[in-house]
Amino acid sequence: PDMGKHANGLLGEYFVVRDIGGIGTGDTYPYGLEEGNLKTTQIEDDINYRSFDDLLQERTGQADNAGVRWTGYIQPEQTGDYLFMAKSDDGCMLYIDGEKVIDYWKAHDGSGVYAEKRVHLEKGKQYAFQCEYLEYKGGARMQLFWSAGEKFDQENVPPSVFYLPDGVKPPVQSPAQTVEISTQNGQTCVAGSETTLQFTAAVT
Repeated sequence: PDMGKHANGLLGEYFVVRDIGGIGTGDTYPYGLEEGNLKTTQIEDDINYRSFDDLLQERTGQADNAGVRWTGYIQPEQTGDYLFMAKSDDGCMLYIDGEKVIDYWKAHDGSGVYAEKRVHLEKGKQYAFQCEYLEYKGGARMQLFWSAGEKFDQENVPPSVFYLPDGVKPPVQSPAQTVEISTQNGQTCVAGSETTLQFTAAVT
């Protein structure tokens, strides 16, 4: 893709998920994110939520039994063999260029889940990116890390390497509008979009 046409960010889609009960730590959750359960769509900078409960409540209406799918592109700033790791409470799946590199759709305690292998990424090249997150019960956390070094440095994947998917643009901020109002004594009031004006009318 031509990144000149893409802005930084990821598309985040927030879902409710089925409450099936009886799932313990390490057990696989049997359902994915179902399109009929989509609640909110957001444009986000990155995936770095150490405490996720309040946002899940705000965006899905519930802090448990919720999930998120982030999509877009990832464009590394340096060529290397990258190892990805997610600190997720609960489940996480990560796809880079269509290949699943993290597969842990389970009830989980938030400790690190590493990709099974490194992914070779080239500087300036775009790769399709998709990350899915599951919150089942209890605390909620989702942070995505990577490292190209032999030793895992636990660096958050930075916002600068994420780009929005095709056809998605960030909201446009409207320029402030001003109005000039002249009074009888020759003074001029400049009112912006956030200004409240009060007038006193003379009755004759």
